[in-house]
Amino acid sequence: MTSLMISERSAFIISGVILGITISVFKSFIPQKIIHSKFWIGIGLFLTSVTGYVLYISSALAPTVLSKGTFPKTRVIYYSHVGSYFSAWTNYSRLINDVKEKYHIDLSHSPSFGIYYDNPSKTPTEKLRSIIGICLPDQTKIDSLLDYSFGIINQFDETREIVFPFRSDLSIMVNDKKGYPVINKFNHDNPTLDTTVPFEIYEKGPKTMKIIIGIGRSEGIMKEFPGA
Repeated sequence: MTSLMISERSAFIISGVILGITISVFKSFIPQKIIHSKFWIGIGLFLTSVTGYVLYISSALAPTVLSKGTFPKTRVIYYSHVGSYFSAWTNYSRLINDVKEKYHIDLSHSPSFGIYYDNPSKTPTEKLRSIIGICLPDQTKIDSLLDYSFGIINQFDETREIVFPFRSDLSIMVNDKKGYPVINKFNHDNPTLDTTVPFEIYEKGPKTMKIIIGIGRSEGIMKEFPGA
């Protein structure tokens, strides 16, 4: 938590630096009358606010730390997707609504997840495989639902994970860009370890995003794509 607080302070420091550079550039083009006017002060405050806001919602300055963890056996409901990872979440809201309509259970506050089976730098976009779904709370009595499947993310006594703030869709993209090179480097540096494909968990309270790889024997949906 302390490191995240430090990163937010850094966001505003960088905002000030960007503002200073902007002022230096524009000083040579803008008449002195305008530079010393309230107009310029307003522009400066606006640029600082926008820069700070974008840095905040994107989690761009959040630290990228790979740490040890564990993961419990978790029952999930999901749908399969083949194609761009960016469009994989298109039917997520429908899943939430379908569960609520049939079972009168609101899962919108439960952790969601994505398992991504292919490396987008090596696999054509149209062939990328993933499953998207919800981690079911214990004792949740949901056992069948048309168009969806049920499975288990098996328990891992050891994982590697990176935890980021989850503030917006933009933060997911930024976190992926920062996190996956670290995950890939770990796999490259530890070729003898039996690791799973990466999966992402999105916690709703507090809102965090975790990129995780399990270490050890994988089973079921963690071992292979269940098919579309």
